Amino acid sequence: ESWVNNSDCCNWEGITCNPNSGEVIELNLSCSYLRGKFHSKSSLRNLHSLTTLVLSNNDFSGPIMSLIGNLSHLTSLDLSRNGFSEFIPSSIVDLSYLTFLDLSSNRFSGQIPSSIGNLSHLTYLDLSGNPFLSQIPSSIGNLSYLTYLDLSWNFLSGPIPSLIGNLSHLTYLNLYFNQISGKIPSSIGNLYNLTYLDLSANNIVGEIPSSFGNLNQLTSLNLSSLKLYDNQFTGTIPHNITSLSKLTTFYASSNAFTGTLPSSLFTIPSMESVILYDNQLNGILDLDLSGNHVSATNKSPVSDPPLLRYLVLSGCGITELPEFVRNQHMETLDISNNKIKGQVPGWLWTLPNLTYLNLSNNTFTGFENSTTVLVSRLSSLNLLASDNNFTGKIPSFICDLRNVDTLDLSNNNFSGLIPPCLGNLNRSLEVLNLRQNRLRGGLPKNIFESLRTLDIGHNQLTGKLPRTLIHFSSLEVLNVESNIFNDTFPFWLHSLRELKILVLRSNAFHGPILQTSFPKLQIIDISHNHFNGSLSSDYFVKWSAMLSLGENYDQRDDNYMGGFYYHDSMVLMNKGIEMEFVRILKIYTALDFSGNKFEGEIPRSIGLLKELHVLNLSNNAFTGHIPSSLGNLTALESLDVSQNQLSGEIPEELGSLSFLSYMNFSHNQLTGLVPGGTQFQRLNCTSFDGNPGLSGPSLDEICRDIHTPTPHETPESEDEEEEEEEVLSWIAAVIGVIPGIAFGWAIGYILFSILELVQVKSDETSKLGLLLCFSSPSHETKSILVAPQEPTSRFDHMFLKCLVASKQTVSEWTVHETSLVMDGHTLTEISAFCYGPDNSTKTSEYVALLGHISIKDHHVQLQQNLVSLPLPSSWIIEAHNIELVTGNSGSKILRVKLEWRQKELEDSVLPVYNVYAESVKSTDVLRSRKVLEKPRSERVFLGVSHVPAYYVSELVVDSDVKGVSFVVQPCGEDGSWMNVDVSPNHLVDLEGLS
Repeated sequence: ESWVNNSDCCNWEGITCNPNSGEVIELNLSCSYLRGKFHSKSSLRNLHSLTTLVLSNNDFSGPIMSLIGNLSHLTSLDLSRNGFSEFIPSSIVDLSYLTFLDLSSNRFSGQIPSSIGNLSHLTYLDLSGNPFLSQIPSSIGNLSYLTYLDLSWNFLSGPIPSLIGNLSHLTYLNLYFNQISGKIPSSIGNLYNLTYLDLSANNIVGEIPSSFGNLNQLTSLNLSSLKLYDNQFTGTIPHNITSLSKLTTFYASSNAFTGTLPSSLFTIPSMESVILYDNQLNGILDLDLSGNHVSATNKSPVSDPPLLRYLVLSGCGITELPEFVRNQHMETLDISNNKIKGQVPGWLWTLPNLTYLNLSNNTFTGFENSTTVLVSRLSSLNLLASDNNFTGKIPSFICDLRNVDTLDLSNNNFSGLIPPCLGNLNRSLEVLNLRQNRLRGGLPKNIFESLRTLDIGHNQLTGKLPRTLIHFSSLEVLNVESNIFNDTFPFWLHSLRELKILVLRSNAFHGPILQTSFPKLQIIDISHNHFNGSLSSDYFVKWSAMLSLGENYDQRDDNYMGGFYYHDSMVLMNKGIEMEFVRILKIYTALDFSGNKFEGEIPRSIGLLKELHVLNLSNNAFTGHIPSSLGNLTALESLDVSQNQLSGEIPEELGSLSFLSYMNFSHNQLTGLVPGGTQFQRLNCTSFDGNPGLSGPSLDEICRDIHTPTPHETPESEDEEEEEEEVLSWIAAVIGVIPGIAFGWAIGYILFSILELVQVKSDETSKLGLLLCFSSPSHETKSILVAPQEPTSRFDHMFLKCLVASKQTVSEWTVHETSLVMDGHTLTEISAFCYGPDNSTKTSEYVALLGHISIKDHHVQLQQNLVSLPLPSSWIIEAHNIELVTGNSGSKILRVKLEWRQKELEDSVLPVYNVYAESVKSTDVLRSRKVLEKPRSERVFLGVSHVPAYYVSELVVDSDVKGVSFVVQPCGEDGSWMNVDVSPNHLVDLEGLS
């Protein structure tokens, strides 16, 4: 408003002038809703006396060369949180007076220019949140006045340059979330002014250098935060860590540290947080459990113990609960996945600030009698004590804790009744998990009205479900599986408007299931009961969540069902296998009515459940035809209608369901031809057993090799008595359909795994194999290639061995079955490997890794906070360099460069994006610029991008296509991805292009 014509610009908001000359010296237009590109004639170039330019938090784009050209007097330049792109020009060295440079959260790419090291006056440099792909230039070591350096959230690789030790004035160093490798240079010990150091989420190896201890030789030490998590550090945590006398946070989880944890770590008076989960530690060295700290030499107490608030020692091999904890201001205490046995001490319940206590996966046998419980707690407690050896009754003192949000006592040996006194927790308790114990009696009434999750599965509970459950208005998960409940179907639960998961599996429920509506129900499992009767044709009409998730799925939250401290879990039949889902994706849906006595026809309304992933109607008495409306279930992955009395033909519509990878039609009365197509050809012959009326070439192809034994490759040597050797038996399949949701499970060694990878577009001569990567405890890696044919000898230097696939049923599948002895190596990664033949006429060899699955030990409890994907509406996709040329037979060839970003750029970098194309043949759709209606039958997968850009070089477009919609599917760090049907898209209008 102050920018008015005929007024002195020196009085305008954001402008500062030299009081003597009247020239503009500062221009601050941050957060001004400005957009566009700067051209070579920009009037900004005329402000020759400008010393400060701040354009942060706007929507500028394009290169910055034209912007900074003549501004040679600049001392402060802030262009952060915009859309500036391309490269940082080497001419930036002309800004020789710069002391402050912030280019963070833009789209700069390529290399960080080495000439940046010539900006010798810089004290502040922030290049975070860009897709830089280079190494850290060693010239940064020339910036001797630098106090702040942030290079986080890039794709920087290579080692940390040793010259970084020259930055003796540095107080802040952040290299988080890159691909930096190698060891920490010992010169980092020269950074004696450092107050914040974050090297986490990289590929750094080796031990923490001893020079860390040299910091105590420097007079102005003030190291307040040290983050090293998610790397590959090895060795022991150095005992001289106490030299870091101002340390408040030591975060070194997800590494490979070994040995004992030095007790000296807990003698740093300023220490508040120690987080060390997911390492290979085996206890705390010389920790006097009487409450004093002792050194390794004289065993004398150490004065001034710290006042810890956060202590996470999950999987650190400790055998006793450190008693010094009782004197701390503890808010979070996680000692799960250790070897602690005996009684849980009673003093834990007197810690007034404790909000999270995790005792899971130990060998505790009971709770000490606690006569003193702090009733007036300052905050609510989340208590996780699953997977121990607790016996006897649930201790009554838990009822006196008052403010408890989460109580997980699952997988123990508690017996007796569920104590009615738990009603004392009625106002606060949100999660109650008593699963897998030996509890008996009925479910108490009117004591859990605030619950969000109630899991009492796998006990010996009897009687009926209390009708008072209808008052649990917040209930989202109800799991009573594997008990002895004897009741009719609880149709009255429809009044619970938030109910998302209902599991009645393996009880004695009986009778018909009356038609009802469940507006938010996503998973229902009523299998293995005694339900009977028929289902009306419109039975599923009002099951809204399975029709469309709509607003039920909010991607701003965690991707999994549950809360911050607890995630819901369950067991479900999927693809013919009983799977345990340790976490349940919010977008997951399943319906299991198997193992009952239902009769009549399968309701046609089941075809309305377009969000359904798993459908199991097996082991009933359904009759009639399989409804063709099942062809509308575009998200379906698993279908089991076996062991019924179904007749007629298998609907051809099922062949168009691209996610459907498992079908079982066995033991019915089906007749006619088995449909063709990939979806059916990859099924096992047993999927059609017990249907003598089925026939056709597709069935002949599927069952062709049913009596042909599969050859096995015998290992060169095998000693079954050798316990130290890991034997991996596996069946791997390459080139399947695009999976909707990926699941993994492991028990002991990995005995059986199925890999389904995204469809790959390649020329006819390309070969595709499976690459298995193994790692040893010393981080030695070995790779084995499984190829459809004898691989070329040019790969001999790349792999430990090359195996030829033992069976190739159809062109889309390569199957290999064998046993391997890997001498202590662990399977850590599975990749698809694409390569060209020896006789290829191409000038460059075509070798490409096409994505991978990483495998972690199932005993490791993942505790990092998962980052939710940004909303689809927060993305902007742009198309550049569009070119349309004439192809063969009237077709056209489209070439285009796609770029995308977020409107708000705080979290603009994601590791993977899947790119798709969809044809638009309707002129009305093209003109309205609307997203295509589902189902999208002409979607084509183009490829994967690790940066926010993708080049489409040769996309063949039919002559009747009016436009192409490009869909970008963002994928998260934790393996999650956005539903492709709601992913951001950009429509390219082909009409008018030549």
